[in-house]
Amino acid sequence: MFNKLILILLFIIVINPGSVISDPLPTDYPTIVMKNVNNPSPGYFFLANPAKISNYGNFCMIVDNDGITKSYKRTIVRGYDLNMQPNGLFSYADAVLPKGWFWANVVMYVTDVNFAVVDSFQCGNGYQADMHEFKWLPNGHVFLLAQDPQYVDLSKYFKGGNPNALVAGTIIQELDANKNVVFQWRSWDHLSFDETYEDTLQATVNPFHFNALDIDKDGNILVSVRHTCQIIKINRQTSEIMWRLGGKKNQFTFINDYAPINKAYFSHQHNIKFLPNGNITLYDNGWIRNPQFSRAVEYKIDETNMTATKVWEYRHTPDIYTELMGSVQRLKNGNTVICWGGPNPEGRETLTEVHPDNTIALEMTLPPLFTCYRVYKYELPACQPSASINVYEVMQGNSYKFQKGNVESGIQMTFNELESSFYNGVNLEINPCSSLYPKFYGKTPIIYDGRLIITTNEIDSSKSEINFDVSKFPEVIYPAKTIVFKRDTIGVGYFKPLETVYDESNNVLKAYTKNFGEYILGWYEDTSNDIIAPTLISPISGIKLNMNKTTLFSWSNNGIFNSNQIQISDNIQFSNMILDTVLNHTFLSKKSLPSDKYIYWRVRTNLGDSQSSWSNIDSFTIVKPFLNIEMPNGGEVIKRGSKSNYTIRWKDNLKDSVKIELMRQNFDNETIIDKFISYTGAYVWQVKAETPLDSTYKIKITSIKDGSIISISENTFTVTDGSTSVKEYNKSNYQLDISPNPARNSISISLNNGLSPINQIAYISICNSQGVEVKRFNSNELLGQNSINYSTEILPSGVYYCTINIENQNITSSFVVVK
Repeated sequence: MFNKLILILLFIIVINPGSVISDPLPTDYPTIVMKNVNNPSPGYFFLANPAKISNYGNFCMIVDNDGITKSYKRTIVRGYDLNMQPNGLFSYADAVLPKGWFWANVVMYVTDVNFAVVDSFQCGNGYQADMHEFKWLPNGHVFLLAQDPQYVDLSKYFKGGNPNALVAGTIIQELDANKNVVFQWRSWDHLSFDETYEDTLQATVNPFHFNALDIDKDGNILVSVRHTCQIIKINRQTSEIMWRLGGKKNQFTFINDYAPINKAYFSHQHNIKFLPNGNITLYDNGWIRNPQFSRAVEYKIDETNMTATKVWEYRHTPDIYTELMGSVQRLKNGNTVICWGGPNPEGRETLTEVHPDNTIALEMTLPPLFTCYRVYKYELPACQPSASINVYEVMQGNSYKFQKGNVESGIQMTFNELESSFYNGVNLEINPCSSLYPKFYGKTPIIYDGRLIITTNEIDSSKSEINFDVSKFPEVIYPAKTIVFKRDTIGVGYFKPLETVYDESNNVLKAYTKNFGEYILGWYEDTSNDIIAPTLISPISGIKLNMNKTTLFSWSNNGIFNSNQIQISDNIQFSNMILDTVLNHTFLSKKSLPSDKYIYWRVRTNLGDSQSSWSNIDSFTIVKPFLNIEMPNGGEVIKRGSKSNYTIRWKDNLKDSVKIELMRQNFDNETIIDKFISYTGAYVWQVKAETPLDSTYKIKITSIKDGSIISISENTFTVTDGSTSVKEYNKSNYQLDISPNPARNSISISLNNGLSPINQIAYISICNSQGVEVKRFNSNELLGQNSINYSTEILPSGVYYCTINIENQNITSSFVVVK
């Protein structure tokens, strides 16, 4: 009972924003100091402390320009990204960080002005949201990010790569008003390891690290990919990457910016934001610069000529450098709020607000180590009307402009039909906040920020024409396809599209309405193009699954969707269905599938009344548990000693612990490892220096769970001390050419290896982005050939790696060449 009481108390708000806290602040509350105050913009700073510091608690805080706390909330664990959403509600992430890893188990909480929780959000399809982004769009949809860790054999991509590396992918999800996933994007399908600036030889690797997201004016997605030092733009209709800004695969010409370092113009950045003028801002952490410094920067993006022009930046004097976090927010008066992120061991500036001429308006400092993920500034109370204008005694047939003194709303109404008393009135309220929980019949449109509320007095019914002067609504960037939507009851119900006409000569939108209510502006995306078929993830084609385990089917949609139809059959014609069902998510668990025969499956996407074509057909079999050693399996020469590593590889469908032993002369000689779980079927073995030299060795692998499942090398291999006469070859001698690339129906792999004969190459493998091998050419298939043809028709779209593996008795320098 006591623990429950404590949990409840953690959610109690201390005071309402806008009034001074009269009670003493908690003893573990941080001291806030403001300095260099010089005409800052009005408003309150929103910030949260994600760091775990012994002397301080974790709080969401709202602070004024004098450093006085107006409101705070103690978070359950660690607070991130206290923000105000376009509809006026507050949001923050409360995170539990697993030890030894870098993503978070997060709940996105939504609160009212008193920090009372009114809603919460979590990812769908079995993914767990991370703390980096929560974006609530004016149309009621939300965007979230999630980590997707997978075990990958990185030795297939990098010499010295860990064969059991835990690698973080990223998921982007869009949820509709009912919290159903309607868009999902996976980094595994679109990004490749050669883009990263991270160390790829570690046991745990985060090659991409998505840390911010915003929506471009055209409804597509801008994402900050920190560890590739790039911003990417993603097409919501197709999931394709439209362009890359920065990093190793940069497609833009940078103008008026610093020279790149290792192809990076900005480095390990945070907080990408799309501005109303079409520019973007970001916080450039500057990790790879020498000397290191961080900055706020604004670029003008020309997508036609592919240029990125730096039009503004701010560097602190003296320079501040932070490895992590940080944010940039442009305020409506032109000021910019910059959060300097962390870590902050010395207690330097936490945030700086600057005027348009880069003079300082205000700075805030917090105690040493008290780190802020981001800082935002908003005026409170939120959602105050920017205009509230009354017109009295309206008459049928007349037109009325809504203006008050020098304030022109840009709205004119003509009352074509009117039933009312003489002493009537009409009130127009223009509110900068978006509608709460909007709903739509059928397809959801893209909605601009803000809303109009029209109420009447002594009017029974009316039919009117409402004219919108587009010049007064700068957010309307596509007037020709903009539609006015209306719901009769303010704050409740479905919005319906009104008949809307754009008068280009007068730059006016004309909408026709019956009676009044709540109005918003938006437009429908063009979905006339074919819906893209989904990409199948697992089971991968050709795999042999364990009959004692449940089969998990998963796939990834390409573009927006409502639902998916999955079919599973025991024949490729799908004439005998095992399952045919429609799901609104992207995974399915299935037990009791037929064994010892091919199982075929496919998926297609549903969007409204339309369907995509079927995906590629993948097939697999359900078999008894098995374990088969692949390497070493006979003829290998392996060096002993501390400077030599050898990768033992096997295939199995166990996903359980195994014991690995070394046999000599067909007898057990030593235990290599007593208990080991490998998700990729590989183990890096360093042969002991005292292991006897011999040519009668074999490897024995035993299932821990079922000791009767054993695999032993078919033939013997040799352990040597490296003193035998063997050839050394340089990796630069190897050239791997693949054409065409991108591939269509087939590829030709051409080899120029500087060796003769070609079979001195151990094998060539083709793997998908998660390290799953889809094809291997062994040395006997390479004999006497300079090129190999391979059909790619059965492979789903995505990023693949082709690897030459040099690992045999003829060559001392084992390595891989990857393309």
